[in-house]
Amino acid sequence: MMLPSYTPPSPPPRYLRTAGHGETSLAHTPGERPAPTSTFTKHEGRTSIILDSQEDNIERPSYGRHGVVSGVIYFENPSIVAEVVIKLEGKLEISLLSTGDSMSYKTLNTHCHLTWQTSGNGTTCPNLVPFRFHLPPTFEYEQEYHPMPPSYEILSPGSSGQFVRCRYQLVVAITKRRSAVSLMRDKIMTIPFNYYPRMRPEMPIVSDGHDFFASIKMNPGEWHQATSQSQPSSGHLSPITVDFFIPATRIFAITDIIPFHIQLSGDISSMRAFFPELPPEVYPPTLQPLKASWKRKKPRWKFLRLLLMRRVSVQIHGQTSENNAQTSEGTILPLPPDIFAVSESQELQLHWEGEITGGPNLAVGSFSVPNLSVRDVLVLALTPASKSLFLEAKCIVPIRLVTDTWSGADTSQSQAAV
Repeated sequence: MMLPSYTPPSPPPRYLRTAGHGETSLAHTPGERPAPTSTFTKHEGRTSIILDSQEDNIERPSYGRHGVVSGVIYFENPSIVAEVVIKLEGKLEISLLSTGDSMSYKTLNTHCHLTWQTSGNGTTCPNLVPFRFHLPPTFEYEQEYHPMPPSYEILSPGSSGQFVRCRYQLVVAITKRRSAVSLMRDKIMTIPFNYYPRMRPEMPIVSDGHDFFASIKMNPGEWHQATSQSQPSSGHLSPITVDFFIPATRIFAITDIIPFHIQLSGDISSMRAFFPELPPEVYPPTLQPLKASWKRKKPRWKFLRLLLMRRVSVQIHGQTSENNAQTSEGTILPLPPDIFAVSESQELQLHWEGEITGGPNLAVGSFSVPNLSVRDVLVLALTPASKSLFLEAKCIVPIRLVTDTWSGADTSQSQAAV
């Protein structure tokens, strides 16, 4: 029996990242970042080390989680080389300036990799010696494994002074041939590099946009609420309650714009006592909403401030030191009060909204390793005027800062923060 002839199908069309002529993208999942294609080169004498997969015009090479340190060593005169050994090193150093105590431990220590070695038959080292290392995601300390910390350095003077530095470097040891005529010195070349493990939030900031009143009604679980009270120093006044709302995820990228909402609530007499610089007509028991008055006669002192603080805590030989540094301050805008038939016995609510970001000086997010903790908190301070009969109130909300945004994360290189 004769079988029909087989005609192989035509090959599938070539896949492209972007739509071609006459094509349209129906859906797009953000996150895939193209790998860097430039190189970083260090020259020393007649030897060069070339690292690939780097960004353009960088001062120091950089790698992320599960990064691959790869490249080549170029020798102008390879005949004098007897052996090439490469290894990766990482070290965390901590010092307390007040006591002089210090400690350090290794965060990365790859076994020496013998890249090339001459043999007894007189072979010559090649001009180009390639190498390739995979960075481990963890390190071992006192028989326990911990995530490898990012490159980090801070010097905090003062009574709680600290010095913290986590550094990484590539070390290339070159052994040269010995001869009776010339005793050439061996060479060690080092290249410091940055290690920045990338991480992303597990969920968006607010799924229904940043309109607080609409979002809190439809999805109240998407907002985290912190509450504090400004207590009066006089017994005839009632406390003023401050409610602070931020997105419930509390995990944000350093570059994220974080929305927030502030509400002050209290009776009319307490509000008037808290704002002595404002004329009484700003809070009148009338039917008129005085939106213009609120904008025109806002307080002359900064009674509401939202600060992003970085807390660095170190522990050495039983001694603990904590340093708090402001990294950014939020922008707070008043929402005009809408007062309808408010009597002296009823509660008045005032609202503000604003935004805050991680700040331009942050390169790494929150992290923790043995003897070192780097955390971030939002501090909302409600500060009465000097003539006020109320005390200061604060809302402190711990958050976690990560490297990537939820919408722009490269899921192949970043890990979800939970």
